[in-house]
Amino acid sequence: MTKCIVYTYAYNAEKTIKRTIDSVLAQTYSDFIYYVVDNGSTDSTYQLIENSAKHDSRIIPLRNEKNHIWISGNYWFDIIYRSNPNDFFCFIDADDAYKPDFLKKSLDFIQKNQLDIAVCGSDLIDSKTNQIQNIRKLSSNLILEGQGFSYYFPLYHQFMRTMWAKIYRMSLLQKFDFSRVPMIYYGGDTLFATENFRNASRVGILAESLHEYYVFEHSVSYQYDSDRLRSPEILYQNVEHFLQGKCSQITPRNQDFLLCVYLGDLQDALRVLWNTPITDIEKLSHLLVLFDSQPLRLLLQADHLGDLYGLLPHIKEQRYQLFSHMADWMLTLDEVPDEQVERFCQLGELLCASITEAEKWICFRNLHIQYLRAVDRTQEASMLE
Repeated sequence: MTKCIVYTYAYNAEKTIKRTIDSVLAQTYSDFIYYVVDNGSTDSTYQLIENSAKHDSRIIPLRNEKNHIWISGNYWFDIIYRSNPNDFFCFIDADDAYKPDFLKKSLDFIQKNQLDIAVCGSDLIDSKTNQIQNIRKLSSNLILEGQGFSYYFPLYHQFMRTMWAKIYRMSLLQKFDFSRVPMIYYGGDTLFATENFRNASRVGILAESLHEYYVFEHSVSYQYDSDRLRSPEILYQNVEHFLQGKCSQITPRNQDFLLCVYLGDLQDALRVLWNTPITDIEKLSHLLVLFDSQPLRLLLQADHLGDLYGLLPHIKEQRYQLFSHMADWMLTLDEVPDEQVERFCQLGELLCASITEAEKWICFRNLHIQYLRAVDRTQEASMLE
C-alpha cells in the first residue's frame, strides 16, 4: 500500500487535540504515520499526545521546548526530506478534523488522475456552537493542468489559501523553494500552498467536503503583529508571481479577481488594526505602510472593480466603506508626528479622491497646504491651492 504521512503541530490545544487525533485514527485508509508535535505547550497537550501514542504505534509524538523554537528533526520539512519520494503527505491543524474517508478518497483521486495534489472541500464550523456555518466545495470535480491554472483561477483560488484539506506527493514537497516564500506570520499557509501549486503539473479538486475546519475568534487571522498590514500586499504579489510563472500572463479577469481578494484581505487586516490596543500614533505608523503599496494604488484607481464578475455594486460599496472609514479615522487624530504629516495628507487625499468625497478631500488638502507653509515650502503650497 501507498504510505501517507500526516502531520500536526499543536500549542496549548488540550481542548481540541484529541478530536484531531481521533479523526486521523478513524481513517478507513490505515497505512499512515502520524507525527504530532507539541510546540512548547504549557497545558496538558503533550500528555494527551503521549497517551494517544501509547495506544497506537502509528502516532509519533515530538516536542519542542518553546513555542516557535523548533528542534532539528521536528519540523515538517525535516520529515519530508528524509521520506520516500513515492509517499504522500498531509497536514491537519490541532483544532480540526478529517472525515473517515479523507485519506482513502483523496489517494484514490490522486492515483486515478495522476495528480501531484488532491484537494477536498471543508465544513466551516462555529467552534462555540459546533454548527456548520458554511461548506466550501465545488459542485463537480476539477482537474487543473496547463492553461487551466489561468482559466479556472477564480474558481480554485479559495483552495490555494490553506495548507490543510490537501494531500501532496512527497516528491512535489521535496521541490519546495523557500527562497520564494517570504516569512510572515499571517498568510504563511497561503504562501506554502501557492508554492506547491506552482511546482505541480496536475492538481485535482474533489467536489466533496472531507475536512472540518473549526472557526475560532482568537485564531491567527484575528491577531495583530507588526507585519499584519503588509500581509495583503505580500499575498497579492506572491499570487501575481504564481500566475506570471505558471500561465505566462495575468488576464484582465484574473487581475480584477486578485484586486477583489486584496480588498477583502486589506479589510480584514485593518479590522484587526482598529481593534488592537496600541496608541493612535502607532496605528497611524502601521497604516502609512500602505502609502507605497502597489495593489493599494491599483485599488484606488479601480472604479469598475468586480464588473467582470457581475459584482460591481457590492465591490464598489465595500471599497467605499473601507476608504471612507480609513479617511474618517485619520481625520479624528489630534496629533500626527511631524515626519509623517505629508504622507498622512497625501494618503488621505488619495483615499477621498478615489471615492469622490470632496469635503474630506478638502480637509486633507488644507492640512497639506498648512504643513508645507509651516516648513517654508511656500511654492509647493501655492501649487496645491
